[in-house]
Amino acid sequence: MLKTYSGLSHAYDGGLSAIPHYVLYPEMMAAVGAHYDEAPVRVLVLGESPYLASVEESNTPALWYQGRALRHDTSSRNINARGIFNNVILGKNPSKSKAIFHALANALADCGMAMPGACSALQSIAYMNYFQRPAERPGKSILACARDGEEADRVVTAVVGILKPDLVVFATRLGWRYALRGLVHQLNEAGIATASVPHPATSWWNRTSVPMNNMTGRAYFIQAIAVARSSLDPNKGTAARTEGISC
Repeated sequence: MLKTYSGLSHAYDGGLSAIPHYVLYPEMMAAVGAHYDEAPVRVLVLGESPYLASVEESNTPALWYQGRALRHDTSSRNINARGIFNNVILGKNPSKSKAIFHALANALADCGMAMPGACSALQSIAYMNYFQRPAERPGKSILACARDGEEADRVVTAVVGILKPDLVVFATRLGWRYALRGLVHQLNEAGIATASVPHPATSWWNRTSVPMNNMTGRAYFIQAIAVARSSLDPNKGTAARTEGISC
């Protein structure tokens, strides 16, 4: 049975829990904020990947996607996207290691995405990692290969088909490069906007750069939400979102 988190919506758990990769690793299931359906624009943010504090022999492309058992107790906690996201929403993770979420929350609040009565603006979005295998070393990027990209695209496509976001934001440069091989085009063809921003915990979140049209990553993120919001049909509301990418 899936654990209930007070800061999250569980309306999509039935569909999400049936995704084959989540059957193998339910801890990796996408986190959906409690106010996701009420938000003026539905946003799915993709981080890069979780990481494991202890070495797992099964953490290789050849073995991981078979659903091998985890040897260390900390491993399940480290890949628990919903638990981590919920703790940040409830203010249980003030540590610097969760800077990505605090930066996102501040930007979301500044662009009108915080819903009345919400604990955090993060409750207005959904979040998951793009790569579906953990990084080999804490604080380092995953040593990704073609198989990792294929599995990532497969899971993200399934999640998008269930959550039907208006905008998918890649907060991972590495994930964006892999997704450009096909997933980004697939999302855009389905009418779903996409954007790539620097990792919110890096200096580029608050620095201007040419790839961001001489904007900061934070400003680019806010602009992407504003553009997606302006493209929605105000006469149809959420009904305009019913046609999304197929899983």
